Amino acid sequence: MTDSVKIKLTRCPSCNGAAQPHGVRLLRLLRFPRRLRLSARHPAACPPRVGDPSYREKYVEHSARWVTEGAFDAQWMKASDRQTAAMKALQWVPGGKMGVTCRPDTFWALYDTVVEMNVANRSLAERTGFEAFNPDPGSPVTDLIALSMFVQGWLPYLNQPEIDEVMKRSGLASQYVEPTPLNGLSAPCGGCKAEVTAPTGSKRCVCNGCGHLLRAEAAVPCGNCGASMLMPAERTTFQCPFCDTELRTMAWTANQVEPR
Repeated sequence: MTDSVKIKLTRCPSCNGAAQPHGVRLLRLLRFPRRLRLSARHPAACPPRVGDPSYREKYVEHSARWVTEGAFDAQWMKASDRQTAAMKALQWVPGGKMGVTCRPDTFWALYDTVVEMNVANRSLAERTGFEAFNPDPGSPVTDLIALSMFVQGWLPYLNQPEIDEVMKRSGLASQYVEPTPLNGLSAPCGGCKAEVTAPTGSKRCVCNGCGHLLRAEAAVPCGNCGASMLMPAERTTFQCPFCDTELRTMAWTANQVEPR
């Protein structure tokens, strides 16, 4: 299956005779796993939990529905076309940290389409109901993260006046602070045994190694080999990554949990 594969749309009576998106969604369900494999070269292109098979399945389904619904939605397509046009119209001048900087007027034209696209995405989700398939339900925080990712990616290509202005317009100026050293519970991941540090007071954390969502309250010991680890949060059974013994999360009581 490659990106060059095409599908013939049929007419669907329930869609008033319009070309129906069901076949398109099926094609995209087949293509997205390949896109995820390609995205492995650029980890920031996907959520950190995409390494977890159960999460990845939901992510693929939601992504396929998202782009399919968008392709059949006139409002969403107009916003997408404007963003594509703004990307093509970007102009560059020598200088800056990366060797080139973006000409301000072309950058701001793109910025406006990014804000418009965030609104279009939220509107599409509300009108079609596909947000119910989102493994990371949307919220104002989700929208802010999406805008933050755009801003962070563009900061190296802007001059200081544009940097100050984009931080102001995006509302992110107060969000950028010097990071403090991470303190908290450190223990191996119960999915891949990579070392994970959960910030003090957190209930859940994500392993950067395998993408599993972990319970961060305390480390628990394997009943067979004795290795301590953070348990996967969305499973009742899992394999100990140290000795391959099948473990049940309900087997541990509060008295058996050992802090580290």
